[in-house]
Amino acid sequence: MNPRLHPLVPVIALLCLTLIACAPEVGSERWCETMQDKPRGEGEWTMNETAKFARHCLLPDTASDVGSERWCRAMRDKPKGEWSINDAVDFTRHCLFSGATTGEG
Repeated sequence: MNPRLHPLVPVIALLCLTLIACAPEVGSERWCETMQDKPRGEGEWTMNETAKFARHCLLPDTASDVGSERWCRAMRDKPKGEWSINDAVDFTRHCLFSGATTGEG
């Protein structure tokens, strides 16, 4: 038996990937602005969104934009054992490959 995919499955998958790629990156200025405009009523924000908003948009120590030179410097100074998987991915993408900072690795 050879199961066949519905012809719309690849189209739907491509649409989902496009939507994900267009979403603002968590911690970016655009993301903070989007979250600030989002209603804050009961059930509107998840605990995870609230924590990320506080961490990236409100707290002065960590409010620098993900991928900015300041953020890359802060990540270089932060012990690697305290990095999340997302921190490592963002650091690699923005600080190593894009050349956001120059310096020791």
